[in-house]
Amino acid sequence: MSLFFVAVAAWLYLRGIGRISRFSGWVPAWRQALFLAGLACIRIATNAPLAPLGHKLFSVHQVEHLLLRLAGPLLIAASQPWRFLLAGLTRRWRRHLRAFGNNAILRFMAHPVSATALIVAALFVSRSP
Repeated sequence: MSLFFVAVAAWLYLRGIGRISRFSGWVPAWRQALFLAGLACIRIATNAPLAPLGHKLFSVHQVEHLLLRLAGPLLIAASQPWRFLLAGLTRRWRRHLRAFGNNAILRFMAHPVSATALIVAALFVSRSP
């Protein structure tokens, strides 16, 4: 099931890049690489070969946690994908989701610096007794 969601996210992102590049002519390659690397971390952690091994080996289970809770979200947040994901949606969905983008709290949380701090804080809070 996670493969489906990763594939949909990648499809929307690449579709949005295609739409935006027609108008602006240039999309930074480093953003694309960071987003796709983040999706790859999520895909690797939730599917074979790590998922079955994670049930048997504690060390592999911890690697899964690092990929899902730290590496994947950090890479995706650093790529700032919101504009590209929105461009990949239909006009109706963009209109509905733009209302969320106008929220000051969500804009603050989506900024790469604050998103990184929130991810690290969530990692520490989830590990506290």
